[in-house]
Amino acid sequence: MSRGTPVEWSIRAPIAKQAIDEKRRLVFGIASRIEAPDGMPIHDHEGDIIPTDVMERAVYAYVERHRAADVLHRERPVGHVVESFILTPAKRQIMSSVADLGIADVGVVFWWVGFRVTDESVWTQIMSGELTEFSVGGTTWLREMEVESVGPTA
Repeated sequence: MSRGTPVEWSIRAPIAKQAIDEKRRLVFGIASRIEAPDGMPIHDHEGDIIPTDVMERAVYAYVERHRAADVLHRERPVGHVVESFILTPAKRQIMSSVADLGIADVGVVFWWVGFRVTDESVWTQIMSGELTEFSVGGTTWLREMEVESVGPTA
């Protein structure tokens, strides 16, 4: 059985300016939104959908094996991950049952990250506003997905 065609992919998401810690050179933000509040998958810039379970496995592999941050996928380390959390429906349900955290109604699936920036020139670019977003990239094997029709019917 064929796994499909290997393709490179990329997701861009803004750095949360209100979540920059200048003293410790930390930047935070949502690296990827995977599902909308209504449960519908979100398409990336190329129009593809990354299923929640696939993104979750990719996030864990990145944190376990790589952890390095670079700029524009040039594979030159400029920092490292200090925080990574992917909020899935299963985790939301568990968290809501443990404590009333108010996240049960959030409904969106996303990946939150934090990086310590160790490269002086990159830190300057972030602080000046020249670098404004995270860009997550990877390789996957494309395959067709069956999608149920959504919306009103006549």
